Amino acid sequence: NDLIFTSKTFATEGAVAEYTADYEDETVYQKVTQNHVVVLTILLLCVTALVLVKILLGKSFKLTVVVYKFLCCKAGAAADASKSTNATAVSYSNALRRGLIRGLPSYNVLLNPVYREAFRIDLNFAGKHRHVDSVLNYDMETRAEKRATGHNERKENMQIRGDAAQ
Repeated sequence: NDLIFTSKTFATEGAVAEYTADYEDETVYQKVTQNHVVVLTILLLCVTALVLVKILLGKSFKLTVVVYKFLCCKAGAAADASKSTNATAVSYSNALRRGLIRGLPSYNVLLNPVYREAFRIDLNFAGKHRHVDSVLNYDMETRAEKRATGHNERKENMQIRGDAAQ
């Protein structure tokens, strides 16, 4: 660091040239083997060697990659096997039966059994409505239905009584 961050002042240009002459006269080997450059030099050499091997071996390089993956237990064969199973056509009902598809059959929140139980709504209501805010109307609808069925029952009872009186 003392060589890089110097606080030395130079009076003439010749003094600067003399000070930097050591660095300008270095060979390429000296420059690439400095402590802060060695890692980059090794990386460059490895990439260059890999490119040269690929160019020289051509298609047989693929064989080398396969052998490497096999020896290092890399996931190459498993990926090929999954591609072949995904290509098989499976119907929706078969996939559902085999457990390949899980979850709800619809995006309707009210058909979800968890929400249906939490809102205390029946399946008939959930099938007719799609929005959560319609749950607010559920009590009114069920009361109206009960009133209607009660009214219909009273009407039928009155008709039965009328028929019995005759």
